[in-house]
Amino acid sequence: MLLSILIPVYRVQKYIERCVVSLFEQTMQNNIEFIFVDDCSDDESVNVLMKTLDRYPKRKTQVLLLKHSKNRGLAASRQTALAKASGDYVLTVDSDDWLELNACEILQKKALRTNADIVMFDHYVNYASKQCHYRQESAYTGLECLDLLFKGKMHGGTCTKLIKRKLYLDNKITYIEGLNMLEDISVVFRLFYFAQHIEYIPQPLYHYFQGNANSYCTQMSPSSCENILDLLHLMKSFFVEHKVSATLLDSFNYFYASSILSILMSVNSFTLYQKYAKYLNRHQHLDLKEMTQARKLVYLLCKKSPSYFSYSAISAFRLLRKVRNWFYNR
Repeated sequence: MLLSILIPVYRVQKYIERCVVSLFEQTMQNNIEFIFVDDCSDDESVNVLMKTLDRYPKRKTQVLLLKHSKNRGLAASRQTALAKASGDYVLTVDSDDWLELNACEILQKKALRTNADIVMFDHYVNYASKQCHYRQESAYTGLECLDLLFKGKMHGGTCTKLIKRKLYLDNKITYIEGLNMLEDISVVFRLFYFAQHIEYIPQPLYHYFQGNANSYCTQMSPSSCENILDLLHLMKSFFVEHKVSATLLDSFNYFYASSILSILMSVNSFTLYQKYAKYLNRHQHLDLKEMTQARKLVYLLCKKSPSYFSYSAISAFRLLRKVRNWFYNR
């Protein structure tokens, strides 16, 4: 059984060596391919990649390096790699992150034993001076996973999921070029919808790094906000088309509100705050019991207080979060 590891490359010269070493030192020696996509990175990322590869001559036949003719964004890079993959299963790895050295071997064994459509696993979140283990709730059908995803109990990234390539192909699931914020969820929600068999490994195999200032996840620009709205509209249209249950729609409404709250917790413009706060008006009777305390407080501030006051309070929360991340990354 062949595994395809998909790695976008863009402005990661400080971090890519750590990522590449974790890939090439995997205990799984055979039946693996590494597909890197250079999205016209304008730093030394690719040079660092090639110099690191020189230290692992036995891996060279397993490596494919692709290059875009112009910068096209993260979603396009993931799709370029996916289109060239030939593995039975695929795993995405961001080039500022890294894997546990036995991750691929563990995942391959689980996939061989169960023939699952998706194998999920836990992950670490890494700061310079702190590491946190994030656990997922488990489920064994795709619709159950969708419900957990919408309630914030399951990680939405493809980096924490080994996915059968046939699941992408049979259901014509692709990344959407230009949708670079929450681009993973744009494919994960469809993968879950069509998946019949899910497996879960309660072990952290992936390391998410929180210190890359160039990461899409650390920047909430106006275009990122619009990406989130585009994703929400895409999801709503998909669920209407496929006539999902009222229960799942309720869960999606919770996810919708939670995503808008993410925008409101990140924008640093009062004008943008006012623009996106109006999207909460359609959730007058949202069930808050599943919501984290921070999001619940932000939701209540938005709904119950004047916008100038709620924006000021949320800005203070955002500053505290930045101070926390600075402290962790010292």
